[in-house]
Amino acid sequence: MEKRKTRVIFWLSLFVLFFLYSALTGFQCVFLRYFHVICPGCGMTRAVKALLRLDFAGAWRFHPMVFSMPLLVLYIALDGRVFRKKAVNILVLSLIGAGFAVNYALKLIAFFSAGGAV
Repeated sequence: MEKRKTRVIFWLSLFVLFFLYSALTGFQCVFLRYFHVICPGCGMTRAVKALLRLDFAGAWRFHPMVFSMPLLVLYIALDGRVFRKKAVNILVLSLIGAGFAVNYALKLIAFFSAGGAV
């Protein structure tokens, strides 16, 4: 049990440190910077910043899947075993993956419709 708590704390800390680093340095998506195309996570940092300001509508506009991030961090920290039943874990992860895919498809359509401008 102690090992599990340590792993959860490690992954949550890593998640928080990444967003602090990006907020302080103005970090830009590597994928967008070098390939000039948005990535599936584009907008996630701005969404987290909006959440930290308690701007839930702004967070949704930047990246609606931001609300799934705490659950994903738990999945990583707990080796994919958040719920007791394996089928529930698979279902939840599948729904999150589908949400990212739909969001990315919609953002790509908007991205290329605007001439590749962010």
